[in-house]
Amino acid sequence: MLLSLQMYAKLQLSEGKINPAEYDFFLRGGTVLDRKGVIKPPQDWLTDQAWDNVTELERLLPETFAGLPAAVSLNFKEWQHWFSSDKPMPEDAQLPGEWETKCEDLLKKMIVLRCFRPDRVTYSIRNFVKTGMGNAEFITSNPTSIADIFEDSVANVPIIFVLTAGVDPTEILMRFAAEKN
Repeated sequence: MLLSLQMYAKLQLSEGKINPAEYDFFLRGGTVLDRKGVIKPPQDWLTDQAWDNVTELERLLPETFAGLPAAVSLNFKEWQHWFSSDKPMPEDAQLPGEWETKCEDLLKKMIVLRCFRPDRVTYSIRNFVKTGMGNAEFITSNPTSIADIFEDSVANVPIIFVLTAGVDPTEILMRFAAEKN
């Protein structure tokens, strides 16, 4: 899924369809280096890290996100309801107040979600890639056998394995190589 996100985002960036600064914020978030003068989160349910992201989002991308910290502070019950909702999931639920229309595309909504609920970002990435690419094929991983990969391969094109944690195909590959001489 990470590879699909990177490929889709690079295509969108090259076509000028997504803002590079927004994508950068989505990947890195906002880091407050100087804590002097930083206002504490308005509510206990909001972590310092989430609030830092919200305030930095306004500072770094004011053309879209100006007023977000004030909106959260003034309508904290609405934001808390959105933050804590399980059904529909926060990544599917409408953003509180005017923010649903201000964040007109999926990337902007993913940025807001990333600020508040980084645990839900994976699900929003799946939706982002699926919606953008128009096909769930790019976000699902189908198990493939080494024999199938070998049949589809040619000698002058490398085979790339995209692995998940704890997966090591070396033994299977070595066994298959021995079978094929």
